[in-house]
Amino acid sequence: MAIFNQTSPVHLAIGIFDGVHLGHREILGQASRASKEDGGLVAVLTFWPHPSHVLRPDHPVPMLYSRDLRTRFLADAGADEVMYQEFTKDFASMEAEKFPEFLKNAFPSLKTVSVGSGFRFGQDRRGDAALLVELGRGLGLDVRPVSRVDQGGEPLSSTRIREAVASGDIIAANSMLGRPYRAVGQIMSGDSIGREIGFPTFNLDWCPELQPRFGVYAVKALFPSFGSHSYAAVANYGCRPTVTGGQADPVLEVHLLETPPENPGDCIEVAFHHHIRPEQKFESIEDLAKRIEMDVGIAKKLLAEI
Repeated sequence: MAIFNQTSPVHLAIGIFDGVHLGHREILGQASRASKEDGGLVAVLTFWPHPSHVLRPDHPVPMLYSRDLRTRFLADAGADEVMYQEFTKDFASMEAEKFPEFLKNAFPSLKTVSVGSGFRFGQDRRGDAALLVELGRGLGLDVRPVSRVDQGGEPLSSTRIREAVASGDIIAANSMLGRPYRAVGQIMSGDSIGREIGFPTFNLDWCPELQPRFGVYAVKALFPSFGSHSYAAVANYGCRPTVTGGQADPVLEVHLLETPPENPGDCIEVAFHHHIRPEQKFESIEDLAKRIEMDVGIAKKLLAEI
């Protein structure tokens, strides 16, 4: 990670921030409020890859979003700059007592540090928020732990959101994210079966670390190169067992319920709003078409309420 050479006061938020959910935005919000007091900048220090990829590579945590999406949502939450620290074994072995000095060296004009109350750092994760407050004080750093955000009587966390997405509980995931769960991918060519049965689709080259539950969703699709209009749509994510026997790699297919743009570009952003049903294998393509027609009707009703 390069040294942050701004001379303005820096108000730093630190964390993994996968999903940039409502709890994360409390941390960003505190840094933003501090920056308004002195005209400083809001910087984010985050890590890539997730520490689990280094510390327990046999069981790494699957990320909700790509690095690009994380950066975008952090900027939306108020970050002026997002700095990525490569998480390596050497970095993981840093003694907790040296972490504040590392921060001062990386951000010479650092003034405040905002972290979640559960933040851990240093070798064997020995450092916690209380220790960071104590160590920071000796270096003139104002460390401000942020209390956890609860939802549904439990701490809001990226882990809960991952579980919700993986199980198809998109409503719960969106509630914790504070925005619809999203997929972004390049348009790729398909086998045109959807078009043949009356439901043409855009197929996305999208390979998330964390896969949502296979099935049909009511979604809205945005074509970034075309404009800001979101198109009501029904999407299927899965291996398409009726067509492929379930042996193919998962694909996200999006059927618009509105007339598509004439020049959609080569990228689609998909916002998931409702899980309609799990993926299933039908006896025939005709049975599949009948079920898609039902899915379209359900999606129209669900999306009309948004």
